Amino acid sequence: MNGNKCLLAIMQFLATFGRVRGVRRKQNHRIRLERIAGHMTYGYVEDQKRWTNVPFGRFTMAFSGCEIFAVYNALHYWNRQFGYRELAELIYAFEGKGAMLWGGFGTSPYALRDYFLQRDYVVKTTTSDQPKEIQKLEQENAVYILTAFNEGHNIFKQIHTVCITLEKDGWYLHNNGNKNTHGRYVATKYPSLVQAVRCMRSNSRLIYLMAIAQK
Repeated sequence: MNGNKCLLAIMQFLATFGRVRGVRRKQNHRIRLERIAGHMTYGYVEDQKRWTNVPFGRFTMAFSGCEIFAVYNALHYWNRQFGYRELAELIYAFEGKGAMLWGGFGTSPYALRDYFLQRDYVVKTTTSDQPKEIQKLEQENAVYILTAFNEGHNIFKQIHTVCITLEKDGWYLHNNGNKNTHGRYVATKYPSLVQAVRCMRSNSRLIYLMAIAQK
């Protein structure tokens, strides 16, 4: 088992006893239904850092919601009407199954994979950052979810999860904290999937890449 697979197994283990339960989960859901609409633009979510008042477990979506935003953005790719109520339901679902350490470490990537598999999507994955392995996942009408170290293989620098979509003019990496000249959070365009994966951060390293397609 390579290092990435070991880390993924550990993350899944952390999700087995770090679920959000009971009263807190219900309270969080009520709060989200009140607050999410104020954040939504009915496009891709690019501005995670601004979601400081939306709870996820014992934490906030600004702090550790990147995996859920990646799932939301993937679903938005296929259904442009996907809105705030659907996002609220997504967070509620992952609080109950997938949240690591009550949301403090985000959501297990395997929980994201299982979410799509259980809904009859086709999911292909790799833990290799070799270009030929990444290119094997390229296909029409697929969306990609990347989990990567922020810096090298240093877990203490944390990890980040993003959605990558193929649009008419290139590959777009969403919710990566990039701003345009007007200070607005925007997706970043790359000429290939390999470059999008390798350029999430200046020294980021792939942990897990999923290609998700509708049947």
